[in-house]
Amino acid sequence: MSAPVTIADVARLAGVSTVTVSRTLNNTGRISDETRARVIQAARDLGYVANPAARRLRGARTNLVGMVIPELVNPSFAEVTRAAAEAASSAGLDLGVFTTSRDPARERQRVAALSGGLTDGLILVVPTDDPQHLRTLERSRTPTVLISHFGVPTDLPNVRADSYHGARAATTHLLDLGHRRVGFIAGAAESSQAHERLRA
Repeated sequence: MSAPVTIADVARLAGVSTVTVSRTLNNTGRISDETRARVIQAARDLGYVANPAARRLRGARTNLVGMVIPELVNPSFAEVTRAAAEAASSAGLDLGVFTTSRDPARERQRVAALSGGLTDGLILVVPTDDPQHLRTLERSRTPTVLISHFGVPTDLPNVRADSYHGARAATTHLLDLGHRRVGFIAGAAESSQAHERLRA
C-alpha cells in the first residue's frame, strides 16, 4: 500500500513551497491565479486528500458542523436535520449528526467530543435542561446554537417555535370559522411547549 500524498508532494509537483500549497488549499493569503491553478492541478493529479486530523492539530478549520439530536425517528427532528444539512452544504460545510437516545450522559459525551476541536460549530436540538451543562457550553470556544431549548435561561443563541402565539393563531382561526368545540392534544406532560400551547 502506497503512502498517502502529502502537501510536500503537491508542492514538489507544482514547484512551490508547502506554505503556498497550504494557503492555496485553505484559501488564505494572496496567491496569484496562475500559482493557484498550478497547485490545484498538482493536487488533483496526485489525488491529494486533506487530512482532517492533521488540520485539527494545527488548529485549522474542519469545515464540519456537529449536530446533536435526541433521536432520528421524530419527524420534526428529521426535518430540522434536513434543513441544517442543506444550510451547511450551501455554506461549503459538512454536517455530522449524532444521536443521544435522550440520555443526558450521552449528550454530554457527544458535546465534549465535538467541541474539543472536532468541529467548527455545534447545534444542539432540545438539549438537556441542565444549568451546569449549559454553562459549560457558554464557556466553550466552539460556537454553539440551541434549537428548541425551553428550559433554564442561557446566553447561547436559541432557535425555537413560538408555541403560545402559534396555538393562539390556530385557535382564533377555528373560532373565526364558527367552530365552538375545539379539541386540544397537549403532547408530553413534561413539555414546556405543550404548556405554552394550552395557556394560549
